[in-house]
Amino acid sequence: MINEQRTRMMTKLALYESKRGKKELQITRYAPGDYVTAHMLWSFVCGTIAFVIVLALWVLYNIESLLIELFSMDIMHLAINILLVYIIYMGLYLGMCYVYISYRYGRYKKRVNKFLLGLKELYRQYVQSDN
Repeated sequence: MINEQRTRMMTKLALYESKRGKKELQITRYAPGDYVTAHMLWSFVCGTIAFVIVLALWVLYNIESLLIELFSMDIMHLAINILLVYIIYMGLYLGMCYVYISYRYGRYKKRVNKFLLGLKELYRQYVQSDN
């Protein structure tokens, strides 16, 4: 006889594994620190690229006034201000990325643990039905 409860459980587990499970199972194979570090490095690169693009757009927008004041402005002061804005921006951006990446890893880990518990329960039911 077909056990309906076991069939439902197998279907539910197979659906999870074929949709969300592929990505989540792969992600949770990493240690939490390794996963967060890898994504923080990628976030640093993306954040730096975004800052450079915004800085270039700002320079293009203000090109006329910058060219007029080019010889009279204190370039060292401007560079320090840009560096300070970059440090503040990256601190905020990487802080938000850290919170989000850690939260996402924890959420995926909970789902994978639930999936693994479902597999253990399914295995237990098969062992009991053989006895």
